[in-house]
Amino acid sequence: MELPEVTTDMLFRIALDRFVADSYDYFTVAHAAEGDSFDITNGNGELIATESAFLYPGIYEDVWLIVDDYGPNSKEGLVVTILLPEEY
Repeated sequence: MELPEVTTDMLFRIALDRFVADSYDYFTVAHAAEGDSFDITNGNGELIATESAFLYPGIYEDVWLIVDDYGPNSKEGLVVTILLPEEY
């Protein structure tokens, strides 16, 4: 699955904002669009946002976002991975 840049940018922003606010919030899920919108939840299924499937297309199945912090002395730094659940 290939997501449009506008969609990946939005997903990265939400995942990073959550992680920066609380480093325990490293797992975010964008749920498959139903109609004209899709939900974004935390790892416990609690709603974070509902976004427009027209403004942010491409969410046809659940997508996971995981933020990994490799530390300030690492060349990787913060890494956000977008993947399908079966890829984990």
